[in-house]
Amino acid sequence: QQVQEMHNSLELQYWTRLSEMRNRYESTLQQHSKPSKQLNGGSR
Repeated sequence: QQVQEMHNSLELQYWTRLSEMRNRYESTLQQHSKPSKQLNGGSR
């Protein structure tokens, strides 16, 4: 049971870190408007 709690907390930290990185990445893209269109078009 203790291991499961550790796993959940690690997973939570991972997703929080991932969302932070994504927000930071999107904010940097908004600052550079021209490359953001190319990156958005390529990824989606």
